[in-house]
Amino acid sequence: MVSFDTLLTEMIGISKEAATTEALLSKFSEKVKTNFGIDSFVIKDVHKNKETVNSAEEFAMNTGKPYIDNRLSQYSSFPELIRYYNEGYKSCLILPVGEGKKAFGIVTLLSKNEDKFDNSLLEALGLLTNIVGYDIIIKSEKERSVRVARYFDAAFNSTTPQLLVDASGNLVKANKQALTILNKTIKEIVGKQISDFFSIDQASFTRLKNGLTQTASGKADSGRTFSLTSGKISEKLMHVAFYDITESRELLEGTQLMQYSNAEAFMLLDAQTKVVWASKNVDRILKMPQAEITNRRLSDLVYGNKSFAQELDKIGNSIYTTSAKLSVGNDIYLDTRLLVYKNSIGGYSCVVTNNNFEKYVNAVQRLVDDVVQMSTDSIVSIDQLGYIKKMNKSAERLMNCRTEDLAGTPFSLLCADAESQNALNKAISFAAKNGAVTSLFVNLVSKGGTEPLPCEQSIVTNFDENGSVIGYLIVSKELATKRRIERLQDTAEALEREAEKLKTESDLKTQFIYNISHDLKTPLTNIKGFSKLMMEGQFGKLNEEQQEYLRIIMDEAERLMQLILQILDVAKLSSGKIKLDRQQVSLARLGENPSINALVEVATNKGLTFKWDVNYDVPEISADPNRLIQVFVNLIGNAIKFTDSGSIIVRITNRKRNVRVDVTDTGVGISKEDKIKLFKKFYQLPNRKGLTRQEGQGTGLGLSICKEVVNLHGGKMGVVSEPGKGSTFWFTIPIFERKKKQKPAQQPASPE
Repeated sequence: MVSFDTLLTEMIGISKEAATTEALLSKFSEKVKTNFGIDSFVIKDVHKNKETVNSAEEFAMNTGKPYIDNRLSQYSSFPELIRYYNEGYKSCLILPVGEGKKAFGIVTLLSKNEDKFDNSLLEALGLLTNIVGYDIIIKSEKERSVRVARYFDAAFNSTTPQLLVDASGNLVKANKQALTILNKTIKEIVGKQISDFFSIDQASFTRLKNGLTQTASGKADSGRTFSLTSGKISEKLMHVAFYDITESRELLEGTQLMQYSNAEAFMLLDAQTKVVWASKNVDRILKMPQAEITNRRLSDLVYGNKSFAQELDKIGNSIYTTSAKLSVGNDIYLDTRLLVYKNSIGGYSCVVTNNNFEKYVNAVQRLVDDVVQMSTDSIVSIDQLGYIKKMNKSAERLMNCRTEDLAGTPFSLLCADAESQNALNKAISFAAKNGAVTSLFVNLVSKGGTEPLPCEQSIVTNFDENGSVIGYLIVSKELATKRRIERLQDTAEALEREAEKLKTESDLKTQFIYNISHDLKTPLTNIKGFSKLMMEGQFGKLNEEQQEYLRIIMDEAERLMQLILQILDVAKLSSGKIKLDRQQVSLARLGENPSINALVEVATNKGLTFKWDVNYDVPEISADPNRLIQVFVNLIGNAIKFTDSGSIIVRITNRKRNVRVDVTDTGVGISKEDKIKLFKKFYQLPNRKGLTRQEGQGTGLGLSICKEVVNLHGGKMGVVSEPGKGSTFWFTIPIFERKKKQKPAQQPASPE
């Protein structure tokens, strides 16, 4: 390895010679890897793309200090560090590039050796990374400036009139199209104010600088109207494009009255049928908001007519009319009538009418009838004279007879007593004048019934288009049923309150476990650390007996640490604090993970045959790879623990919607009684002679954690086993991440 001074000198030379940031970064990365024995080196420009920064890197940026983890494990502090560990790395160093907490770059270095990054290496890498990091960011900014300049040079060659304007309103540059419209040479406009050519006051210019489109008349020709849009280049310069909208504005003013029509909507299309303007009533006609249909091509919305745009090219000065189904989203299509003609501004004018109105009315009527039939309330339709016309199913059940049996019968005959008949007749007379009556109490009689039915009724009057009464709807709710419903509602509310109370107590217990487990980690870490120092002879040489006792302390401390970590996992899962880091995961490649390879070696050393079998048609799944590894390690570890001879097979198959994983062993098996309790927290199999082998005590949490992780993925987990015949633990993971259900569409129409 060359000296640090020599390496620094070489990097300064490389920085001067490198033409691009990519070249500089590549050479710097190779130098660092070669001279410091680093296995992975990544530098990110935070200003350029902050979205690529992960949580561990963000922590280092926020603190402004290097972050070191020289003992990566599956219990490291950040998900990224766990992923690095699963990829085979043992040490990680994250360096912010910049001063204090104002980092503009972040560097991540990884090594496959433990305790790689000490203070001396940290100082050398920190100094070197900051020096080269500054240079990388400077080169990146220069390249960005060059790209911006090239972009505006290309933009100025377009046919759109464009200007460069400084913060004071002075014109700096104009393209050929702008000079033609303004009828000026470049010398005549440079240095002049934009207000010399357009009727823009200071307030309008301020709005233009803030990115708001402004409409202004031209001073050279007061009859023309222009639309001005701007884009900020820097604090001192902006880019302005302007369009002649004189004809467009006249046409829009001529169509304002159509905004209030309930029969047709109006749209302006460009030459490619893109909607550049739509009347406000388009949402009533097409059930689409004005903002949603604007800037979409009408030819893309027309369903089943791919030649629509070509047909418009042929219309010339004539008017083109056609029936069309328009897609309004969520697989909903509307029957429409389109009237299209070429306008004077280079595009098309289009009038749209909705042919779905009659279908919509019929569908609504059918929907109302269905709702009436499915209602739990008794609903009876009577004519203006009080004779029964129709009854829903609930009314038939209440009256204990069919509609055909009572059709044409006066509804008043269903009243159980004269008082109820009088009250009903008065209520119908009142409803005829006022439209409705509520909270009417009557006693009804059912066919074959011996006791009257106390009911609460509401009466709604049906009018025709001339305001004449054509009938009534009588809605009856049996009070006995109502009282039962109220009692059930009271019971449900009491149960809900009790459940909320139990949930609160459970949350408190979970939080207590979470807090106490965290508190136990610190002294236990100290015990492990000092024990290791003693074993290494830092406090004097130990005899064999002392070393044996110390090994017991270290083993028990490690077992206790694993127990605490598992309890923390259970607490996090129970409280919903764990969020999955979903990625596309290949289960075939997952079998090559270091944690699983270590278990394969343990199984082989025990004399067991191990097989990882993935069917050819198993696709990648959306899952958290680190959590999946946690499940595999637990299931395979249990299989090894309870199997003396034979084999362990991990078989993964495609079940169309799910991927199924089976972990099968030839071990001692599980009894029916134990299978019922197997996935409960802290449950451990009893040490029954000839049925189980307990090589070291577990925590009783592993399978519980596995099932929670699988449930979190949207899958299921179970076991198939018999004593003395081995076991198969299985779980499923959905192939695709399940999305939340979208709200159903309001317009139930589709293409025929």
